[in-house]
Amino acid sequence: MFKKQFLGPRTWKIVGAIAASHILAFFIRESPVEGVVLLLAFVGVFILSQRSLLTGLAIAFIEIFVGGHGHLLDVDLLGFSVSLRMVLFGAVMSAWLWNWWRGEIKLHRDVWRELPFVILLIALVGGFIQGVFANGAGAAFDDVNAYMTLAYLLPVMSIEWTSKSKRVLLQAFAGSAIWIIGFSLLLLYVFTHVDGDTLNVLYTFVRDSRLAEVTLQVDYDTFFYRVFMPAQSTAVMVLLLSWGAMLFSYRSERLPDLVGWAAIGSLAVLFMSMSRSFLLGAFAAMCVMWVVALLRERRRWVTLKRSIWMSVCAAVALVAVYALVTVPIPTRPDLTDASFYETSSQTGRGEAVVSRWALLDPLMQSISQSPLVGQGFGATITYESSDPRIIDETGGEYTTYRFEWGWHDIWLKMGLLGIIAFAVYFAILVLSARYHASKHSQSWLVIGLASSVFALFVAHTFSPYLNHPIGVMWMLFVLPFLDTRGWGKVIEGRLRGSRILDRQIKAVVTSDLAK
Repeated sequence: MFKKQFLGPRTWKIVGAIAASHILAFFIRESPVEGVVLLLAFVGVFILSQRSLLTGLAIAFIEIFVGGHGHLLDVDLLGFSVSLRMVLFGAVMSAWLWNWWRGEIKLHRDVWRELPFVILLIALVGGFIQGVFANGAGAAFDDVNAYMTLAYLLPVMSIEWTSKSKRVLLQAFAGSAIWIIGFSLLLLYVFTHVDGDTLNVLYTFVRDSRLAEVTLQVDYDTFFYRVFMPAQSTAVMVLLLSWGAMLFSYRSERLPDLVGWAAIGSLAVLFMSMSRSFLLGAFAAMCVMWVVALLRERRRWVTLKRSIWMSVCAAVALVAVYALVTVPIPTRPDLTDASFYETSSQTGRGEAVVSRWALLDPLMQSISQSPLVGQGFGATITYESSDPRIIDETGGEYTTYRFEWGWHDIWLKMGLLGIIAFAVYFAILVLSARYHASKHSQSWLVIGLASSVFALFVAHTFSPYLNHPIGVMWMLFVLPFLDTRGWGKVIEGRLRGSRILDRQIKAVVTSDLAK
């Protein structure tokens, strides 16, 4: 069942399509053909989405799962950068509007599923209006536009989520995950085994398309590279789904080999990414799942056994990453002729950490000036940065409206209502996942998906993901797998029972007083 849910002919077609799109982008970036390809992509995805909204939505999910910042392809149009992500968004949402106007779409409404997004929309509109007047329309729009992906909630509400349609999403995710794991490991190997002159073209491609950050971590004699992609958040999801399968499924039978391989591959990617935020989020979610398994499952020795097995997977992943870097096939080259050598070696992560903490105090001071309603999108903070490049340009003073402290960013720009919206979403997520796990099969899948959102909530503390299409789309991705409607009926029944009891008590009290 585990394999059938994620792997199938559709999965491998998706992997092939992702590979083909990256190869095509490698050869046509910065050429006149790029604009033509984007136009064809819009037309093609519009037609596919108009015929099957599920297909269009799956394409949108795939692009965000693998595309990082969404600039695999982009063109300048009237001074405005039009990216592949924008083109796909326009195509899918145009198809939704066309079908809705023709009366071919029916919204399947669920008040509990949509409640947090209604609150978030109110906070966004308030923050945007305030930002336009206080900080300028350009800055406010540039700051808020990542939240436009919330519009994909409309297609989510328009699709009948059967087991078949859910499998389409899972296989879209699986194809994306296979690509991210494979591409990450390939880049790590290539950058430590190919000469710098040849690598210049590849480095320029992944940098300009904003797919990955490749930075030298040690001096030349013992060099290795950190290969980080925002889309490696997909590996966090794979790890937590694997962990969920280990803890909550197959407890009385042999664990499928695919679960172990998925755990090893995802851990290898997280180790090589050296992302503190990803690792912290994944570790926190794994700990919560482990505690839930101990409390929920009777045979606790199985939980301990699977914990040991996950530790073995982590050790294998570490060895695999080390071997990939050090294997002398071919011989590790001299990279001093690489155009990115000096830049990479001078970019220190230590300075970035110092700068992040230097930002926190001015950020809190600015929040304290308007803690309830915030200061709107585009609100800026000035602080002293330790980045050598900024020091060379300004002496260290840096002003920005993009912050690494994700929750502080939401609080500053949308006020407490923005925080409340995410808190309501998280509460409904946890409670409906708990209900689903107790009333339906495949509890490991729902627990794993809910835990992956929790991991992003933790990571968002130090790196902005929930105000990024990656975080927003993952919050939408898990919705079809949650039985919010069933949980909502239970809550509504309890509320009605409470109101009936109150009326009965009032009637008795009134009768007694009359006597």
